[in-house]
Amino acid sequence: FQAWYYHGRGHAERGDHEGALARYLRAAETDPGDYQALALAEQSFHRVGLRDDARRVAVTCVRAAEEALRRQPDDVRALSL
Repeated sequence: FQAWYYHGRGHAERGDHEGALARYLRAAETDPGDYQALALAEQSFHRVGLRDDARRVAVTCVRAAEEALRRQPDDVRALSL
């Protein structure tokens, strides 16, 4: 997960949001319970103009964050979403 996630962040920092998306989505596949890669994927989808995909991944992200909060109610990263 971490390799895909951080590789995606590197792509996003360089403005390569299509490259970032590929890595964020792979990270999310690797750890379906994670919401952070999905949150960043949503931003990259917006950057490349894919609004419907951004909405779809945002819903999935919120569901994953809600599940994380059920497991750990004080997860401040999940609470920030």
